[in-house]
Amino acid sequence: MVLPKALRESLHLIAGEPLVAEQRDDEIVIRRRAQAPGLVEECGMLVYDSGAPTASVDTIDWIDRERERRLRYVSGEVDEP
Repeated sequence: MVLPKALRESLHLIAGEPLVAEQRDDEIVIRRRAQAPGLVEECGMLVYDSGAPTASVDTIDWIDRERERRLRYVSGEVDEP
């Protein structure tokens, strides 16, 4: 099943993310599969996933920028953390 790009982006869905389809009366409801909190691999790195949706896009952007900054420091690209 293909979901519209705008919908995928607004829900921060990634390719291969498991979804569940349920029938409610005469409707089909598609939702994320419940996931227990824990470490998951993303882009070759282990990250903690609380199992809850992220509060906002700004939070995701901040985490991505912070992760990139730390990687540059750890790899020796920059001298300051």
